[in-house]
Amino acid sequence: MIQAQKQAPDDTLERGLKDPNREFFHGDKRVSIYRETGHFAFDPDGTYDAPHFDVPTLRVSTSDGYEPKLETIEEFIRHLPNKADARDGL
Repeated sequence: MIQAQKQAPDDTLERGLKDPNREFFHGDKRVSIYRETGHFAFDPDGTYDAPHFDVPTLRVSTSDGYEPKLETIEEFIRHLPNKADARDGL
C-alpha cells in the first residue's frame, strides 16, 4: 500500500474544485462546504490517522514533487509479493 501524506489545504481544495468526483471518492466534505459558504473548513491543529493494515506500506509526500522519489516508489512496488503467482498453482 502506498499512503500519500496529507497535502496542503489549498492543494486539496483546488483539486476538489477541479474534479467533482474527488469528494465522492475521498469522502472529503470540505469542497462542498467551500462551495456553500465560501470558507475553507480546515483544522490546522487536526491530526490525520492514516489507515493501518498488515501489508507493506510506503508513505509518500507530494507537497513538493515526490518524496521518496518515483524511482524508490517504483522499486517498492516491484518488490511487493505478487498474489497472482500464488493462484497460478490452483
